[in-house]
Amino acid sequence: MARKFDLIKDIDEKKETLKLAVRVKDLWFVQNRDTNRHMEFILLDQKGDMIPAMVKKEDIDLWEEKLVEGHTYIMHNFKIMKNQGQFRVCDHPYKLLFIGATTIKEQPISNIIGVVDNVRCNPQSKNVVFHIRDLSFVVIGCTFWDSYYFKFMSNWRGEPVSFVVVVMLTQAKIKSSSGWWPVSISNSWNGSKLFMGDECSELVRFKEQWIQYTFLELLSS
Repeated sequence: MARKFDLIKDIDEKKETLKLAVRVKDLWFVQNRDTNRHMEFILLDQKGDMIPAMVKKEDIDLWEEKLVEGHTYIMHNFKIMKNQGQFRVCDHPYKLLFIGATTIKEQPISNIIGVVDNVRCNPQSKNVVFHIRDLSFVVIGCTFWDSYYFKFMSNWRGEPVSFVVVVMLTQAKIKSSSGWWPVSISNSWNGSKLFMGDECSELVRFKEQWIQYTFLELLSS
């Protein structure tokens, strides 16, 4: 059985080995007056908890191209340190130091946009399952949980039945197809962002293209 992921809120000096599934929320470089620089970043887990992390100047070549802001990773083997100093980027009492033995594996996280279809609401478990279709008419299963469920249902109920509803989910969690089950997505972490209606220009442009494509399909049929 695969080992469960540790949670950021449970990190302390007592546990020597960690297995984290986290997203790099913010990443930046700090350069001193002597031209030496190191990397600092904030890690975010699925519960929304954050912890600071850093890479020292001597190890920066190992990690500069591997760690990307907004990407999600499974990580092992850190040095756990006290989060001290006058200026702390988050309130966690500890911070993680990346060392040569630290390993990471990037997780498949993407931005997804498409037209909503075949909605099935599950109020008791606070989730909604539906299909989205892209401009190639490819169908992908989608599940939204908790606050994403509430936002989706609020927007969905307010639209006429015949209206085209487009959603975009950033940092979506992708589940590979298995047997009869197709590729599916869901909201991942508290860092995912859900856009609906006319909230951003990408949605407006996609909706215009969808209406144009479906109109042309009707003319050719």
